[in-house]
Amino acid sequence: MKSILFMVVIICFFPLTFFPVKAFGVSEGIEIYEIEKKVVVSGFLNTRYLRKPSATVVVYREGFSAKRSLFISHADPFELIEGLLQIDAIPGVVSVDSPEEDIREGSRLNVFIRWEGTPRAYALSEIVESNFRNEFDIRFLGNIENVEKVKSGDLLCLDSCNVGITGNVSIGGDAYDRGEVTFNVNRKILPPNGTEVEIIFQLVSEEVPE
Repeated sequence: MKSILFMVVIICFFPLTFFPVKAFGVSEGIEIYEIEKKVVVSGFLNTRYLRKPSATVVVYREGFSAKRSLFISHADPFELIEGLLQIDAIPGVVSVDSPEEDIREGSRLNVFIRWEGTPRAYALSEIVESNFRNEFDIRFLGNIENVEKVKSGDLLCLDSCNVGITGNVSIGGDAYDRGEVTFNVNRKILPPNGTEVEIIFQLVSEEVPE
């Protein structure tokens, strides 16, 4: 009887629509491939993002930004940091006071998304694009101290935000907040809400994963 009550409480507090049970991809939250120089993070699609697409793209499920992120990660920011360091990625530095003017760019990364049934991994730019019409330049920003303080849980931003582990340095950190940039999602290729996905962070010199 106690076990039944326990299960009822779990279901009430963690609805299945928010923590999907469909298994796909890495067994844990993250896997590191040192030879291939890539880190694979598991997560799931959150179509709530489509209501108001923003620069917040991948966030850890316990971060306060998770509910408005396109992909919600099972891995936390510090796991991603550790993984990127293990594949020899070098973190940069983004100033807290002036993220647009004081950027030391870290290692460049390609980001791909895939889920069960896809013929290939999709580049991030195939799923989301900005009105700037420029290529995403994703870097290992680092932001280790800021991440620990703010606890937003951001793993990937579409701008050079000062609380994201990785981010797009081709768009300034304040551009979205000032209304200078908007983002659009290619809904035609997206799977249903809650679908488990793999988010692949790979050093630029490596090939597109099959």
